[in-house]
Amino acid sequence: MLLTNCNDSDAQAVCDRLRIALDLAGIQASFGVATRNPSLSLRDAMEAADAAMYIEKRGRKLDAIG
Repeated sequence: MLLTNCNDSDAQAVCDRLRIALDLAGIQASFGVATRNPSLSLRDAMEAADAAMYIEKRGRKLDAIG
């Protein structure tokens, strides 16, 4: 999802609320947050968010195992 006029903290709060709603429906989801600044292309920001999502996803799997 792409959020505009939003800082990292606000974006993380949106992801947390969405994750809770999905968990209540029995759906697990992982999200990654990245902020785009003028020196970062949209593609780079999306790649950073994708990398963050995979880090979270691995952490969720480790939590489930341990």
